[in-house]
Amino acid sequence: MLDCGYTGIQQTLTAISNEGLIATGYIKDGILQFADIKKNGFIIRFYGITMLTNFSLLRKQRTYDIPLYSDTNSLKNLHLNRDGADYVIVSIHWGKEYSKSIKYLEKCARLIESAGADCIVGHHQHVLAPIRRIVSSRNSEKIPVFYGLGNLLGNMDSRYWPGYSNAQKGSSRRSVLVSLTLKKDKDNKISDVIKIHPVWIHNNLNEVISKKEKVRKVYPVMLINPDNGTFYNSNMSNEIRYIQRDIQ
Repeated sequence: MLDCGYTGIQQTLTAISNEGLIATGYIKDGILQFADIKKNGFIIRFYGITMLTNFSLLRKQRTYDIPLYSDTNSLKNLHLNRDGADYVIVSIHWGKEYSKSIKYLEKCARLIESAGADCIVGHHQHVLAPIRRIVSSRNSEKIPVFYGLGNLLGNMDSRYWPGYSNAQKGSSRRSVLVSLTLKKDKDNKISDVIKIHPVWIHNNLNEVISKKEKVRKVYPVMLINPDNGTFYNSNMSNEIRYIQRDIQ
């Protein structure tokens, strides 16, 4: 977060707008911005916040600001506008790199839920972290918390051979795609159904090191599906087991 300073924020927001997309994860004119998606009778609201930045915030006049909530005390001041929304999803940049620990994050998640979240999606650790449900303080429903979904577009240059290397070295290559389906009953009560799709992030670093290939590449994520054979072999069965272990 804040890798390229406030100039980078402004350029990113401009690029998103030019593509006809909706941005969130920033403050403008003192208001935490959100993005609403209207689909199949639902209004789903997305917020983005962070608990850490890679560079220090600069205290000077600016149009855009960072929604930084660096600890549990500051999270107590978080307020999510639910007016007009059926379901609120919060994406949060949190946790420690390469750590699956959620002890502190559980406290943070409860504060984010009490601020108005129906679903929490965590990222930053670069490895998978557990998936849990916590009881909502607003309606006693159990809301999903994805403490860390791993990588997607890169895998931190890990040298790893499935089935041969130490399992820990493959942590940054294992990830999941999540589908969240919402349903309304006759009383407009909303329920959700979660499906987890294991994926493997492959690159050709070993081939480059052995000089079989010259250019380093990160390939599109590959679904690990033993039912239809998609990127599946005997070694991948171990990777599925590791993924299942990491999200439990």
